[in-house]
Amino acid sequence: MPVHCPKRETNVQPTSSHVTDLEWLVSDRFVQVDSNSHYGRFDPRRVRAPGLHAPQSRPLVGRVPSPDVPIWSIMRIAGRLIASLAGPRPRPLPSGMDFAINPVTPAEVPPLLQLVRELAQFERLENELEATVESLQASLFGTRAVAGALLARSGAELAGYALYFFSFSSFVGRAGLWLEDIYVRPSFRHQGLGRALLQAVARIGAERNCGRFEWTALNWNQDALEFYRNLGAQVMDQWVLLRLNSDGLRRLASAEAASPSG
Repeated sequence: MPVHCPKRETNVQPTSSHVTDLEWLVSDRFVQVDSNSHYGRFDPRRVRAPGLHAPQSRPLVGRVPSPDVPIWSIMRIAGRLIASLAGPRPRPLPSGMDFAINPVTPAEVPPLLQLVRELAQFERLENELEATVESLQASLFGTRAVAGALLARSGAELAGYALYFFSFSSFVGRAGLWLEDIYVRPSFRHQGLGRALLQAVARIGAERNCGRFEWTALNWNQDALEFYRNLGAQVMDQWVLLRLNSDGLRRLASAEAASPSG
């Protein structure tokens, strides 16, 4: 069933301590996100063009030009003054868009891989991309499928995606939800789509009674980090992410990796 981006936004906060973070995330009572983030809705009332200042309470008073100064020179100076006060002309704001979010189908795996490639380029990690259409097909639709994905479209055009899988926490005692990827194409940002993708994935976790919803973000992507904080996410900076690639995994699994102290 298609998921459409909610057009209503409020600043209402949770009023009950019994409402969990995941339930709050999937509800319609979303916390307002930062308008300057990659994924927040653009609010022109909060953005001022560089160099544009609030109107002064008193009129500008300047030196009266000498009669010997040519009129064209006065006009050029006045034009520069007006331009410096006004700053760069703002670009037209994007109009509201309607998005449909649906589970990916087997036929949509090739365009999904293209979006994954775009995310790798944005994160400057394209050299680490190993996924193929075949590997994604097996992971999403094989007999031992391990992940799920959602595609967002604006009309017939792909706008973004989210990819997730289920984890487990011994402390919580039940499954958790891990967001592996979330990506919105640049031309579709500032329309609330990133938030809608997060909400769609969170709804899956709430339906499965997941105890946690977790993901990572690059430390230089401050816009995304601020967006996530505004959703109520906590930065787990006391933990360090550790990883073995496929070669390291096989070495560790082999007899050669065993040691008396291990």
